[in-house]
Amino acid sequence: MNEIALFPNQKFSILQLAIFRAFCELHLKQLEIDSELMENETIFNNKLQFPLREISKCLIQYYWPFFEAGFIALSEKDSIQNTKIKFRKQLTELIQSYSGDWEESYFQFTKDLNLSLKKRLINQKKDLQIKSCLQAIEQAILKGPVSLSNKISESNHFEFKPKENLLILKNEIQKSILKDTQVTLLKLQRIWLELILKWNADSIYSESDFRKMIYFDSFNKDISI
Repeated sequence: MNEIALFPNQKFSILQLAIFRAFCELHLKQLEIDSELMENETIFNNKLQFPLREISKCLIQYYWPFFEAGFIALSEKDSIQNTKIKFRKQLTELIQSYSGDWEESYFQFTKDLNLSLKKRLINQKKDLQIKSCLQAIEQAILKGPVSLSNKISESNHFEFKPKENLLILKNEIQKSILKDTQVTLLKLQRIWLELILKWNADSIYSESDFRKMIYFDSFNKDISI
């Protein structure tokens, strides 16, 4: 998997970047809930932690426009014949089960997702698709970045608590988000965009073309990459 430098002497995969972004945005949302309580319930002992399911929901949001637009390589060796994204099949099938343009399909999905999580979705086939997609993303996180953190001390950015189903962010990344969440978020978004342009240089010739391809400007900044 291709890796890039985000902070000095550290490299990250694009999946890790997506997870870091999710921590940024979930942290900002939590601060909005109670802006006066700076040490909110998601922070314990200088660590950011959120349910793995919430992280997975964020990743669906990030990857949806890429998969909806057709095949866009999301790593250096990612291809139609040999995709490196473990949950591409599940999310692509979920996207294809909805009709309409990006706004309509994603909006309907969010409604179904909420019903599914509350065990109130009547369409059983759709319910299974949503749960299968979430589980595939969670397994990709646990078997990828989290597993790597357990094996390599230099990459020890994550800790997972299975009983609570909590994913904890650690070390310099956690410090950077707590120090200046907005700046870190913008940096992550920009690096991801630059990587995708690099990996798809033969099919996407400019940033403006890419933005049109995934309806980049059709959404609020909290939905676009």
